Amino acid sequence: MLVLISSIQMSCVQTPIKESAPDYSKKLVMAWRGKALIFDKIKDKKNTVALEVVSRRPKNMRIDISATLGIYVGSFVWNEHKMEILLARDKKFIVGPASADSMQEILKMQIDPQALLDVFWEQPLSPREWNCERDRSELTKLCKHKTLAVQIIWQERSPRHRLIEIDSQKVNTQLSLNEVEEAPEIKASTFQLRAPEGFKNITL
Repeated sequence: MLVLISSIQMSCVQTPIKESAPDYSKKLVMAWRGKALIFDKIKDKKNTVALEVVSRRPKNMRIDISATLGIYVGSFVWNEHKMEILLARDKKFIVGPASADSMQEILKMQIDPQALLDVFWEQPLSPREWNCERDRSELTKLCKHKTLAVQIIWQERSPRHRLIEIDSQKVNTQLSLNEVEEAPEIKASTFQLRAPEGFKNITL
């Protein structure tokens, strides 16, 4: 009887599922859809937005953001050193150098665009700016910025879906990203934004 019970117990033990990161090494263009749960620690307020992300190696990224019921909120485009931000509600068009501070204008995340791009593409973050830890699968699990009070935590990871938390002093953002199977068509306007009529132009 003891042998039978022992056998049943052993058969019920589940082998831990080993996380695996998506492999984008042979990709030049990728797209992701998902949501961002944004918690403003100062205002004690939560907000959820939908994300449409398109990126082309090595230095192009576009994020379109919409609210509940598909209401357009804004867009962010990064081309290496230059960023463009379109804020629909505020009717603002912002152009300037890419930086962690400027990213807060639309994404509410104090993270450098290059670091965010590396997160999307599952690339190592710069060791000059980040201290990172790996899990048992040798995948990056936690990265802390050396000078800014920002950390990135990979909560879940699979080839098709990832849950990533970006935490700072003022805002906590949880990104739920799903890979889009078919690579989008890249047009001349994909990584460019234009200010609609009536929008205020701001240069940083």
